[in-house]
Amino acid sequence: MDVRALERLVAREAGLTVGVEERGGKLVLTGLVQSPAERQAAEDVVLAAVPHAKIENEIEIEAFLLGGESALESAVDHVEEGRG
Repeated sequence: MDVRALERLVAREAGLTVGVEERGGKLVLTGLVQSPAERQAAEDVVLAAVPHAKIENEIEIEAFLLGGESALESAVDHVEEGRG
């Protein structure tokens, strides 16, 4: 199955728009989704279609990118403020 067909399959099965590339013998997933569950759903669809594929999931989760800082950075700032 070619990478464009895999992209269409993910869109149809998971309702997600992600990129699929072949790189170094792996299928690399890229794009931006709303949650870890959506990230995993995209990978699951590709793995079901190509069961023996090596998959590198580089899909990013939008919640961690909005607002200029990630939830982790916000938590670190909060902890540091308590110590200061």
